[in-house]
Amino acid sequence: MELENQTIRRITAAELNEAVIVVGRAMETNPITVAALGSRSEQKPEALDNFFRLALQGVGSRGVVLGAFDSDDQIVGVCGITHPGKCQPTSKEKLVVARVLLQNYSLKTMFKVLGWVREWSKHDPKTPHWHLGPLAVHPNHQGKGVGDLLLTEVCKLAEDSGAPVYLETDRKSNVGFYEKRGFRVIGQSTILGIENWYMIFDQVKN
Repeated sequence: MELENQTIRRITAAELNEAVIVVGRAMETNPITVAALGSRSEQKPEALDNFFRLALQGVGSRGVVLGAFDSDDQIVGVCGITHPGKCQPTSKEKLVVARVLLQNYSLKTMFKVLGWVREWSKHDPKTPHWHLGPLAVHPNHQGKGVGDLLLTEVCKLAEDSGAPVYLETDRKSNVGFYEKRGFRVIGQSTILGIENWYMIFDQVKN
């Protein structure tokens, strides 16, 4: 798909590091990221990228990771979606995450992240669904429709199944963005002092 010189396609293994950098830059100031991990300036230089690399690898192994590419074939946005029944990390993945967290952060930070993940998993719908996330656009390209393109494409991937698309967000501004595109809020909770919203897109109704 192309619009305003943007192309959407699956990222390759060779493009993973570039995708990680985009996700890190887009999400490093997210309230829940800062509450759990601290600001980038407070971390080891590679720590946040290591964290998001694991996240993208996990989504890629259980679903699809799409990239938005500019006219120079540079990644400007990333969106992942996991298949129904595969949205939760495996026990092996959780162990790897814990190990990497301990290598890059303190024991206290590891428990913050695990608590964050545990709270999100409690709100995960019990019925079959696609799980959206992360959806990240490089700060230099935000407000240009990249997020819309990515969201449209991942929803198309899920469309034939009829299963709903579910997501979490920790930004109030994102709630409005997703509501305008057919999502609705189905729950809220506070994690590490940060308000989180749980949203779903019922494809059969839309």
